[in-house]
Amino acid sequence: MICPVLEEGVRVIPIYFPRNAVWYELSTGIRVEDPTEDKPVLVDAPLEKVNVFLRGGVILPTQEPAINTNLSSQNPFELVISLDENSRAEGRLYFDDGDSAGIFYSLVLFY
Repeated sequence: MICPVLEEGVRVIPIYFPRNAVWYELSTGIRVEDPTEDKPVLVDAPLEKVNVFLRGGVILPTQEPAINTNLSSQNPFELVISLDENSRAEGRLYFDDGDSAGIFYSLVLFY
């Protein structure tokens, strides 16, 4: 979930997190406090940061970008794992060579 600042000069934003899930801040890995009422969680939003949160139970493959797909494909993958309330997570990665015509890809499942 991406939570941008939409108004000039705002440095704290209210975010409503669904109560049926565990949420983590992507940049720090810190778990968001469980919402107990229908009130937002106030989150710092400095200019140099975009707030991004992962729902628990997700495995997110990431890769450093490069100037083109050939160079990018040489960069290693990393997995960001956010556990749910049962300490489980899963994810998918669709991966192609970035060059072939047609529908050729690899599907990697993470559990």
